[in-house]
Amino acid sequence: MSLLDYESTVRGIKESDMNVDKTLAEAHEKASKLLADARRDSANLVSQANEESSKEALATVDSAREAAGKDAEKARKDGASAVENVAKSAKDNSQAAIDLVINAMLE
Repeated sequence: MSLLDYESTVRGIKESDMNVDKTLAEAHEKASKLLADARRDSANLVSQANEESSKEALATVDSAREAAGKDAEKARKDGASAVENVAKSAKDNSQAAIDLVINAMLE
């Protein structure tokens, strides 16, 4: 092997080594970018999931509040009707009691 062939071979090995280092550096850079993109996308997904969850929870609370309001209004109406019936019954009974007392006194 001549000195020229030896130098050419060494130069080829050095160039190959530099190409490997360059390829390795590019691969690390690409991997870092992919990892950063994946982290960003993951954070966005978590954020969107939290927003969706909050919206659904708020809708559930609003629905429950509306249902409770309807139930309370129904109970108020039923209670008012019951009070009205008691008042009417008391008025009717008081007249009957007055009549009883008067009849007893007249006898």
